[in-house]
Amino acid sequence: MLGLKNIGHMMALWALLAVTPRTWAVDSITPPTTGPTKYEQQLASECDALIDRAVKWPYGWGWAETSSDDLPAVEEETRLPPQLRLLKHQQRVAVTRRQPTDVSLRPETTPAAGLLLLQAGQILRQPRFITAGLNAARGVAVASGQANGRIADKLVLGSSPGPASQPESIPDRSNTCAGIVLMLSAMETCDGDQHDYLKRAAARSTRWLISQQGETGIWPRLYAIHGDLKNTRRLVRLDDSDLPRCTYTCLLARQYLSELPLDRSIDRGTEFLLRLRIDPTVRFGANLWATAYTPDCAVVQDLEDIPAAVDTQATSNAMQTLLAVYLLSSNDHTSDHAGDGLSHAVNAAQKLPIHEGKYARLYDPFGVDHIAPADNAPFKFSQTQPARELIDSAYRTWGDYGLA
Repeated sequence: MLGLKNIGHMMALWALLAVTPRTWAVDSITPPTTGPTKYEQQLASECDALIDRAVKWPYGWGWAETSSDDLPAVEEETRLPPQLRLLKHQQRVAVTRRQPTDVSLRPETTPAAGLLLLQAGQILRQPRFITAGLNAARGVAVASGQANGRIADKLVLGSSPGPASQPESIPDRSNTCAGIVLMLSAMETCDGDQHDYLKRAAARSTRWLISQQGETGIWPRLYAIHGDLKNTRRLVRLDDSDLPRCTYTCLLARQYLSELPLDRSIDRGTEFLLRLRIDPTVRFGANLWATAYTPDCAVVQDLEDIPAAVDTQATSNAMQTLLAVYLLSSNDHTSDHAGDGLSHAVNAAQKLPIHEGKYARLYDPFGVDHIAPADNAPFKFSQTQPARELIDSAYRTWGDYGLA
């Protein structure tokens, strides 16, 4: 079974980077002329099982989040004869039609399921999977209309749909990014009123997304000091995927939503990211990135659990973001700046000390080769990321584009 938790990041990343327009309209799908292979049969079976577990309403579909305890039962269901599987599906439908049901809108759940079905429909040339992916996008579009474009963690599907969670002061943007990607992808499968409906919903969510960006180009996060939600600060974290996720989404959306100021958002975000680079006079990590910053571009130095150090995970995220901007930005000036920043970062990364073929996660920019984690536990290179092979591979890729 393709568990929802396992397919989300793979499909979201594919969709965010697969920016070449495709024609996925259901009417244009030509039925296969030869019999399916073993793996095509397996994919089709798993997609049918995914469809069976959907919460279905006329205005859209969604999936409840599956816990790890439920996965064995889900996998077992895929092995049942079609008649028994249909019976279980009908039982679930009867239950969901009697009562409202919470569905998850986290990236690895409904958006990932919808993207997977759209892609599987194209690969297998099966219109029913594309239609199912379109129904998932319609469910996300309903959520987009509940909070001025912001997509919450959950949506209640029932006779009257509604949000199942309250917005935070600085909300998580990952749901909205994943939802935008699904709606934009589904737009290529339909036309007429459905196409216009999805475009309006995607535009509404994209407006909300770029409204979260500061005027200087920052994508702030609310950080709870020592886990205390009453004691928070606005920070820019580069050690998670928020920055590349938001940038990829804007790069994709600008191809479909030309009426929105997405180029300006991408340009500002790129310039801000370049301003965050570590001072070129330090011993280690010049032109690379630290873990977290204040909104005015200063490295965070006064929080015990956020070390003021060169962070290779943050650097990897920053370099991936610059690479995407270099390849996909419509602004030559911004693209050139991103390319220059990548070139300097690649050269700097090659100068960092390594041990047994691996980079340390953190480096002291002013002296020692590497530093221990913030909890002062003994430093172990086996715990560090990314591995040397990752950056070497990226270095070769950038070299192919003339950046290194």
